[in-house]
Amino acid sequence: MSKKNKVLFILVFLLVISGGIIRSTFSFWTQNFSQSGENVIASDCFHITLSEEKGILLENSFPMYDKDGKKLTPYTFQVRNECSRKVEYQLNFETTSNTTLNETYVKFMFQNDEPVLLNKLESTEVTLSNGKSAYVLEQGYMKEEEVRDYQIRIWMDDRITSENQDAMNKIFEGKVTIIASYLKDYDEEKPIANFTYTRENGKLIVDASSSVDHDSNIIKYYYSLDGENFVESTESSYTFEEIIEYGLGVEYIRKLEQLPYQEIYVKVEDSFRNMSDVVRKNVQELIYDETIDNNLRYIGSDPNNYVSFNNEVWRVIGVMNHIDDGTGKKESRIKLIRSETMGKVIWDYKDGSNYGTGINEWSNATGRTSLQNFYINRVNSISKSFVSNAVWHTGTNGYHDPNNILTKDFYQFERSANTGKICSGGQFCTDSVSRTTKVVDVVGLLYPSDFGYATAGGISMSREKCLDTLLTGWNNALECVHGVWLANVQWTIMPMAESTHAQYVYHINNGVGGAGSGYREGIHMYPSVYLKSNVQFIGGSGSKENPFVLGL
Repeated sequence: MSKKNKVLFILVFLLVISGGIIRSTFSFWTQNFSQSGENVIASDCFHITLSEEKGILLENSFPMYDKDGKKLTPYTFQVRNECSRKVEYQLNFETTSNTTLNETYVKFMFQNDEPVLLNKLESTEVTLSNGKSAYVLEQGYMKEEEVRDYQIRIWMDDRITSENQDAMNKIFEGKVTIIASYLKDYDEEKPIANFTYTRENGKLIVDASSSVDHDSNIIKYYYSLDGENFVESTESSYTFEEIIEYGLGVEYIRKLEQLPYQEIYVKVEDSFRNMSDVVRKNVQELIYDETIDNNLRYIGSDPNNYVSFNNEVWRVIGVMNHIDDGTGKKESRIKLIRSETMGKVIWDYKDGSNYGTGINEWSNATGRTSLQNFYINRVNSISKSFVSNAVWHTGTNGYHDPNNILTKDFYQFERSANTGKICSGGQFCTDSVSRTTKVVDVVGLLYPSDFGYATAGGISMSREKCLDTLLTGWNNALECVHGVWLANVQWTIMPMAESTHAQYVYHINNGVGGAGSGYREGIHMYPSVYLKSNVQFIGGSGSKENPFVLGL
């Protein structure tokens, strides 16, 4: 090991009391000490040199707040490995025996770290012959021919007043020192950055502890929201914060969409200064669907849209606009869907109708009755006070090809005047039930478009590309399906109009397709409701572990 020092700091603090008026004069000088010859550690080819660029001169200064100390012109210097060998080093700041000032009065800022009292830095062994105390600034490794730039700011802590007699007529003297040695083993493999994230009421918490390195330790983590401006940290977790106050549910979710947290970028650095590739994740969870109603929807494979309802976990589909309560009154309301299925249910079954395969008319369906019974018998009274009637559209594709529909087309067809029966004969077209295109209920099922608009896409299939792909063909675009948080197999409320059948209904199964309403084994039903417009969000973050809490 070798020890090298070159920069000497002398800090003199003087308090003058005259005529009952306290005057404080703090003077700071830097004195550069030259060094002759080379700094040889283990061979003639290895050198570490410190070259100061610009000294600090703080004449007639005074105790200051950290915000002002951060603005001081720093003392800058370089550490240079001039050899073709890699080295391990430790950069220290040491005070000398000439120092008489209490070190608890000195604020020290290294690089762009947060300022701390000098004595709060990690202490280490003194290397100077006249050393008094030593503090670690940095430890690490340097590659051959590598140069590092450093900066230091020092000032008097703002706590000092005329009552601090031990700060009067004192001297502070310190030096930057380097301890270095050759490195036999050196890891040149880049670490691999990885992270997860959670949301907690306006906070985006990034956890990069799953990042890995080949055979050395990760010492620094870098976090960014734009891929350009990174926050450097030694901690594997970082929180981007913007607090949103709880309140009206509809407005709360809208405020969440306005947060600037759309993407996260993380990179990590190991102890050998190898930098990982940048890992980017899209964390956008809310997006407007750009329909005629421009609803705000949760997207992605597992967004933070969990909500406590009926002493169960339900999930928020989104804020739906222009929801009719059945009387013509239209409002923006939050649409929920149960997280767990109520079981496999036959959408409709009636003996003799359409060759015993059921009828695709929701107002007359046995599945609707099952759903109403679920609400009446299994939803508690408190939860019932949070919801109310809404119009559930049951329009269909009409004469449009039922297997050739985009998400945006489904949205229009669902709200159309097209009914589910366009056939005129045949064994699967025998019912005489009148068709409708809407019902007024408290509980219903999701629409096909709810599933399509919930996708965030994937790596090769962006959300935009998914929405431009036939929703009825997503079985050939599974990235789109995997980018949806909704259950992948379930009934929808929408009938399918088909030229020879009057029993088909759209269901979710790797996209949207048709199934007979009387399918004997049944398909999962997930109840869906609309919250009243005055329901409040009074707690929770929307995560699975901490779902939103509702109130009135």
